[in-house]
Amino acid sequence: MTTFHPDDLGALNGLAEALKTLVEQSDLTQEEIARRTGVSRGTVSRIVNGRDKPSLETFPRLLHYGLGVTLLDFVEVLMEAQQVVQPETISRSELEERLAHLRTPGVVQADEEDRAHDAITVAFPL
Repeated sequence: MTTFHPDDLGALNGLAEALKTLVEQSDLTQEEIARRTGVSRGTVSRIVNGRDKPSLETFPRLLHYGLGVTLLDFVEVLMEAQQVVQPETISRSELEERLAHLRTPGVVQADEEDRAHDAITVAFPL
């Protein structure tokens, strides 16, 4: 189990809230999502309930294979849930441009980890 610094909990709760919303919209059970992704049901449950954060390998699998959504769909739900960015502040096309290198579904490669972090940092400045 991953140990979190108290400052991490806000971001983790936002991620879990957005994933919960997508799970509810999908009408899939956590067991079905686990089967589709090859991730254990316990891991899916911990991630969706905010008790664990997904790895860079697991996260895209949960979105694409488990829930059938894109990273952009997830970001939009996260932005709505957290009210991180007002819709007038950043357009969908601008966000797509910033996240373009992450559009390919599947596993994020190790050399892309820095770019993924940078894209999320740009989209969600703290």
